[in-house]
Amino acid sequence: MSNSHLFLKSGFPRAPLQNGIGRVVMQLQRITFKFCKNHGASRGIREFLETDLIDFSKNNPGIVVYVKPRRHRSPNLTVEYCKYSKVTNSRIEMNGERQVVNCHNFSREEVSKWVTLLRTQSGNPTIRYRKLWHTDSPSIQGPWTPFTNRRPELNLAQFPRKSLVGIAKEVFERTIDKSNWWNKVKEAVEEKNKGFRKSFKNKNEETEEYRENKKRVKKPVVQEPRKDCMQKWTEILERDVERIKMLYSQIINRRKKRQEFRMMDDIEDKRTRKGTMDEIF
Repeated sequence: MSNSHLFLKSGFPRAPLQNGIGRVVMQLQRITFKFCKNHGASRGIREFLETDLIDFSKNNPGIVVYVKPRRHRSPNLTVEYCKYSKVTNSRIEMNGERQVVNCHNFSREEVSKWVTLLRTQSGNPTIRYRKLWHTDSPSIQGPWTPFTNRRPELNLAQFPRKSLVGIAKEVFERTIDKSNWWNKVKEAVEEKNKGFRKSFKNKNEETEEYRENKKRVKKPVVQEPRKDCMQKWTEILERDVERIKMLYSQIINRRKKRQEFRMMDDIEDKRTRKGTMDEIF
């Protein structure tokens, strides 16, 4: 094993935009196939383009695919990923990280494997992992276990322990006492409900009789003032109706008199016109 990994940058495993927790944002944005139409070294890429390119573009609509033929040059795959800032983890530009894979004399299967590998990568440069896990908010206690919040005495205790057995017995007895107490409460509540039901029945019988007596007593007392009010209102309405009739009759008589006066005026005007015409002729 070589020591070349010692010169790599170190870091922790991280997913851009927290991919996998909720949504998944594809990091690969652009892929370019560069090949020659005649050279034998580009045979694998040509077969991939003829057979698998359409399915790849349909399954990955978010990836832009470019095909660039070049004469008498070695084939390769150029891939461009999204670039993110370290502070805000927000997208800056579309073509940030870039990788190039030489596909000289590759078969169709090898080309498809490289395409899937590049599609699933994050685009970040390779680093040496300090640990195989990473937490944004690490705790001093370490990973959680069932004994994290227990007493430290239990670490040195030998089981079975007499004190724990006694505690278990006490807890069991308390639970039994609680169940008996609950049964007693239920019985007391049922007895109270029975008494309440009986009293409620008696009250209903009494209320029916009491209501009937109330109706008999209150009928004349309640209806007499109502009758008086109705009589008063009827008298008032009758007076108003008579007044309205008188006013209506007066209005009609006035209209008739006006019409008669107008007729008389028209007749006199006609007579005067005839007299003037006779004098003229």
